[in-house]
Amino acid sequence: MKIINVDRFEPIQSSATSKGNQRKWFHDGKWYKADDMGYEGLAEWVASEVMKCSDLFDDEFVTYEKILIETKGERVEGCVSTNFLNKG
Repeated sequence: MKIINVDRFEPIQSSATSKGNQRKWFHDGKWYKADDMGYEGLAEWVASEVMKCSDLFDDEFVTYEKILIETKGERVEGCVSTNFLNKG
């Protein structure tokens, strides 16, 4: 699994998850998200893998890759995707 050090990336403050804030960073057109509850990245990766096997989505979905995120001397599992937001 790739290890990505995000210490030089600007963290994004968010409260989009039902359990609170998920640590996120945006850098160079990619979203990096840490698994603070232990399963968030796995769920996104599994969903994108299932969608790859389907013809229902016309390849219009975000794919995720599992990674290890290193920040402030800590390593946590997480995921990375390309930017999925439209401008504005």
